[in-house]
Amino acid sequence: MKSLPERIMGYAEAKPEATPIQAEDLVHLGDRAAVSRALSRLAHSERLLRIFRGVYMRPIETRFGLRAPSLEQAITALASLWGETIVSNGGDAANRLGVTTQNAVRTVYLTSGPDRLLFFGLTESSCGTLRAGN
Repeated sequence: MKSLPERIMGYAEAKPEATPIQAEDLVHLGDRAAVSRALSRLAHSERLLRIFRGVYMRPIETRFGLRAPSLEQAITALASLWGETIVSNGGDAANRLGVTTQNAVRTVYLTSGPDRLLFFGLTESSCGTLRAGN
């Protein structure tokens, strides 16, 4: 029989890129506390990415190594998970439309929910911020 982390990784690998993984989704694999500890250990060993408290995503394996999931797909998946509207800020939107060539150092998205700091990548320096818009 496979161990709990192996079953969690099997579950994560069966899902499409940028699918949020939470302990609540994995209670069929084991005890809630054991699942939470296994998710934390998998994130510590870089087999999963911790995006936000209790929310994980599987890194994508490429021939150059691991990379974070597509930011657009991840933001869309998180918006549907939390039931919120999430849009990019004005400067990022202008860059995507080709109005400006300037790029933001840190990505900021506006949301209808509370402020959050999300981590997309294998290091803390690669993070995005969700700020509640008025």
